[in-house]
Amino acid sequence: MRNKKILLILCILIFIILLILGYFFYNKYFCYTEITSIDNDFKISVPNRVKFKVKEPSQENYFLDFYSVKDEMFFYSNSINKQSEINLKEIVNNEKNSVSLNLQNVNMLSDICEFTINNYKACKYSYTYTDTSYGNDLFAEVVWIEANSEIYVLDLEVITKNMEKYKEIFETIINSFDLI
Repeated sequence: MRNKKILLILCILIFIILLILGYFFYNKYFCYTEITSIDNDFKISVPNRVKFKVKEPSQENYFLDFYSVKDEMFFYSNSINKQSEINLKEIVNNEKNSVSLNLQNVNMLSDICEFTINNYKACKYSYTYTDTSYGNDLFAEVVWIEANSEIYVLDLEVITKNMEKYKEIFETIINSFDLI
């Protein structure tokens, strides 16, 4: 009888430990943290497995700026007031062409990909470059989203050694973009 009680208590303890571990892994790998821009205009979701800190507003005037120290990942966002009808792909192509002129050691400059996010027209491209002020090579994915009277620019960057790990995470963040 005593052995049965010990076995029952042991099973309950194992069950509780598994439950706690399951909850921890669920929160870490399957849940997201929603972040809202400074002007409360849009929001994105970041997977909980990315440990990040949101920066306070600064002179750069980003509407959302956060980073992960551990993985050396950076996210910057801005918006441009759209004065008239535009050709988004043409504007993105002009900006993409200036990238190779203004940055050092630009490589892997991708073609522009057109797609939609929550029914908004979007374009993106990616590249690697050397950031001399940071002292490292970075992978950047730049997304332009045309929504109502604004164009939102999302710039996601990570050091190249963490590039493969973050490509899927960047897609998750980009696809979570939504206006408030």
